Amino acid sequence: MPEFKTQQMSPFITRFYRDSFVEAGQESYYSPPSQNPDAFEIYENVLPAVGRDLKRRWGNAQWNGTATALTSTRRMWHYMNVVGGARRIVANAFPGTHKIVSFTEAGVNANTGVFTITGTPANVHMGLSRGTAYFASGDVNDLLWWDGADGTTASKIGIPAPVYGGTTATPVASGAITLEVGREYANCFKNSTTGHLGPPTIIVGVGPLVSQNVDLVAMPAAPAGWGIDKRIILCTRDGGSREELIFLAEIDSGTTTYTDNLPETTEDGTISVTTNAIYAQVEDGQEFGVHDNTSPRVAGHGANTGQFMTPHKGRMFLLVGTDLYFSKSLSEVTTSDGVPRGRPEECWPGDYSLPISAKPETGKGLLSDGNILYIGTERNIHRLLGSGPEDFEKPEILHAEVGIINQDCWQIVFQEGAPAGVIWMTPDLRVIFSDFNTYKDIGEPIQDLLNTINTGAVDTIHAKFVAKGPHVFYTLGIPTGANTSPNLFCIFDLKKQRWIIWKTAVANPAFGAQIYFLDASGIPQWVTAMNTNAYAWGSAYTDDAGTGITTKLQTTWLDFGTLSHKALNEINIITGSSGTTCTVVGANTAVQFASPVTIVSALGFAASQTLGDFRLSLAGKVTKYRYYRFLLQSTATAADVLQYLSVDVKPASGL
Repeated sequence: MPEFKTQQMSPFITRFYRDSFVEAGQESYYSPPSQNPDAFEIYENVLPAVGRDLKRRWGNAQWNGTATALTSTRRMWHYMNVVGGARRIVANAFPGTHKIVSFTEAGVNANTGVFTITGTPANVHMGLSRGTAYFASGDVNDLLWWDGADGTTASKIGIPAPVYGGTTATPVASGAITLEVGREYANCFKNSTTGHLGPPTIIVGVGPLVSQNVDLVAMPAAPAGWGIDKRIILCTRDGGSREELIFLAEIDSGTTTYTDNLPETTEDGTISVTTNAIYAQVEDGQEFGVHDNTSPRVAGHGANTGQFMTPHKGRMFLLVGTDLYFSKSLSEVTTSDGVPRGRPEECWPGDYSLPISAKPETGKGLLSDGNILYIGTERNIHRLLGSGPEDFEKPEILHAEVGIINQDCWQIVFQEGAPAGVIWMTPDLRVIFSDFNTYKDIGEPIQDLLNTINTGAVDTIHAKFVAKGPHVFYTLGIPTGANTSPNLFCIFDLKKQRWIIWKTAVANPAFGAQIYFLDASGIPQWVTAMNTNAYAWGSAYTDDAGTGITTKLQTTWLDFGTLSHKALNEINIITGSSGTTCTVVGANTAVQFASPVTIVSALGFAASQTLGDFRLSLAGKVTKYRYYRFLLQSTATAADVLQYLSVDVKPASGL
């Protein structure tokens, strides 16, 4: 329903007025005269309309009140450990060298060196699972985990298998072991801090024994740099398969000898192979426990160069080209006694992978809605159904030829607390909304602005879902013109399905990253990295860290209900910004749409003495055009930008 209404002021003067801006939004892509009169060509620095009026957008201030060093930041994540209660903001920053750093939720430095990035800093992604952060960048050296503590650094994901060779097993007399066929021995290494265990290696075996023990000598040395401090010695049952490995002993990792005196069984039920814990087993062809607890960092593993570390249904996922790699689940590291034998996020069996497509396309990102894993390429959106290797289906195409431009613009959005869909940008600079079934191009109204994106900097585009108070929107940071980092935000109001543009007057803005999170008190927080610092946004701030916010509202070309020539008599506005100025231009022809005739430029309004509104008289001005366009502009701290707008019009017959 059109929001412009009419009121007959006299036989010759009609007042066109608007006291509601619910349908307002930027629609700058469409050319006159076929434009929406309720829309604006420029709609900058206002909040999504909640009531009927327009209010200035939020300002921002340095996150912790002072400087938070975040130079060259490309990504920020929220770390939370439910068990320990730790909450941190993690970022890739450039405090001299490219590092992963962390802050409190108030922006105070917490850990200035989680790790130094080896690969491309802009490619680092973090996935959070069970209170542990996991990182990947496409470089094997950045496959790391971190426990969120302020005084710790990141560690390598996984533990390598012991290297076979050189171990001897020598039977000795007068022992406790009697075997009819024989026993094989295996080693695996352990990090007792995390409880993780690496994969086993069969190292040696013995034949039949009668009341003997076995001396194990020269067991494999533990490699340095993996957090290994314990050695687990395992064995098979007498003549049993290697599929089932029984706990024998846990010793220091540096100890390479051990005397086995564990009997196969005992009559009184005391400790024996029969009573000890199972650390590895196979049931119905499925391996459990330490079997294949392979680190993705080991030489030759397909996931060495994985990117986009993403948790989904109890597993971690990585993309390498057109191949999807995944870790074990908790159930797969758990044996029949109900005890996990390792951390599933660090266990990546070599055959746990599947191709995402037979077509020439490359994985550009992963997204989980908790039920389905979506795989974005430069061409298509695929989806993976199932929960594990036993029921994973071949990824199918959900949306064809609307791929993602990068991982960071791909966001799940919510309405009333429930997932409403997903929004992303395509390589051809469209903005797509999907309800998980069908999709539509929602970026068309601002496609002219999107077409100004610096195509050499599309990897820097980022977006977030933000919900603060009554406002629910998708924030898309884009680099326009020659900018190499996002310099403005395109705000998509999810309630009204309208676009707003947010710009700052801060010199040379570079919005490197953004994050939205709920703090420990449940209060929504939106923080952006801009230039060398981080800034928190909210209604408490009336400017941009000391720089004023300029609102601009430029209408579409208005014909006021008739294509005939008409004159303008007076413009009225109600606003809290007394310094608002108005520019009015007119046009009769297509040429004048491109180069309009200026009637008044940046002229101020006069305050009414009786009604509290502001008036601008155009009496005496040459206003004999078919179409008019108005630009209202203000730099003020007042919250109310525009509550009412009216234009008194005389048709040609009344001149």
